[in-house]
Amino acid sequence: MTFQDSDDWSHPLRLERQVAPLIADPELFATTSAGMRVTADLVVTRPGYPRHRSYNLSSLMLRRAPALSRLGYLDPVRKGADAEYVERARTVFGRPAVRHLGGETLALIRLSAGSLSSADMAPGWMHPARHAYLSAFQAWHKRVATGRETAYRPRTPSSRVFVAPRLLTGSTGPGTADLILAGDFTVPESAGPLRALIDDVPVTVLHLPALGRAARNLDPDVQRMINVGAVEQVMLTDRVHARLLVVRGPEPLAFAPSLPSGIRADRVVVEEDAPWAGDRLFGTVPAVVPMPHTVDPGRWRTVRGEPSADRPILGRRAADEPGELRSLRGLLRDSPEFDVRILDRDALTRDAFGKRPPLSWLIYQEPDLTPRGFLHQLDFYVGLADPAAELLAPLAAGCVLLLPPEREPEFGAAAVYCTAGDLHQTLRRWHRNPARWSAQSARGRDFAGRHHHGRYAEAVLALLHQTAGVPQPRHAPA
Repeated sequence: MTFQDSDDWSHPLRLERQVAPLIADPELFATTSAGMRVTADLVVTRPGYPRHRSYNLSSLMLRRAPALSRLGYLDPVRKGADAEYVERARTVFGRPAVRHLGGETLALIRLSAGSLSSADMAPGWMHPARHAYLSAFQAWHKRVATGRETAYRPRTPSSRVFVAPRLLTGSTGPGTADLILAGDFTVPESAGPLRALIDDVPVTVLHLPALGRAARNLDPDVQRMINVGAVEQVMLTDRVHARLLVVRGPEPLAFAPSLPSGIRADRVVVEEDAPWAGDRLFGTVPAVVPMPHTVDPGRWRTVRGEPSADRPILGRRAADEPGELRSLRGLLRDSPEFDVRILDRDALTRDAFGKRPPLSWLIYQEPDLTPRGFLHQLDFYVGLADPAAELLAPLAAGCVLLLPPEREPEFGAAAVYCTAGDLHQTLRRWHRNPARWSAQSARGRDFAGRHHHGRYAEAVLALLHQTAGVPQPRHAPA
């Protein structure tokens, strides 16, 4: 069996081309083919796209019996179900079993003003609800792949196994919430504050990704909490009124999408000063209320003995500015005395150094190594001007934190302070004294242990109690 979108035109040979591989190879489960996106009047125009041909999801042709027995039915949502079903098939049968025929253009994909995709897709952009759906079903597929859940979905499911945004389910009625936390929930540690809060108040999250992170899935722990219903997720375009909305830092406000917002709250606060924060997103200018920086010490803890035997191992995660890496290289002067390691999340090392990074540096890409695994390799973490919240994980992991002297009021005895000119001598002195290094590592871990997520939950609950009104149900009926 195969599919056909109502407004698309298929080439007369599409069925023949796609069924031939299925006849020839019994191990093949399905085929898809390429299409050409056109206007409703069949004009070929795709400004902003490098190619006029694209992957045609609605061309899916599959073997009906194994599909019904092992996959079941498509997800009952208005948009995106075809993409989920294709990826579910690849998860169950293996990627080679779903073959894409990329050679010929076998369909004209007509995009009219009223089509399901036209309002959700643009060059370099996809509606946040589509991203949320993708993140949710890919998290479920990972559980299917490891045998923790079945891939089969009935025709009329009584419950969902992963969430679908309201835009995709057709639910448009207004809703209410006690507490909305808004911020970038792709980063590690995102789930900790949520776990600390959910026993005391229903929590709703509004994902506002930082610049360059819009295409990333949510942190796996956060997505799991959403999928099982421990936490709710809303989109900026949903109509939801909250008692309290807390924005986790200024960056989410700086790069928020220009979509019309339906989110409103009795009280809106931002954890750090954001001069650019206006009333566009939430109907009121957020008040600045500093909140404690916290960490989950157990997530990062490891057994620490002494520093590495031959030479200091130091490093940092690549920040948002390639110039910081060039500055670090200038400080270290490519010295063979130091083993430098970088966790490059945003492919900044190529911008900083070109195709050839320093020979003495070991560069990791984040898909190859978790942040926890990276920190456990380091003796010293070079903090530079990183926000305090980002330095708690290195401390919790037992790294000795190196900071400029002006940051001593923030961290006190938990860090080691030195100027750029003293960096080499400081590293040598601390590395050659294992007992001193171990004592400093312990002080850092103790500092991180006092900044657990329970402190953040207490601060948020105090704000909530100050806000007028009584607890409300998470969402009013649509």
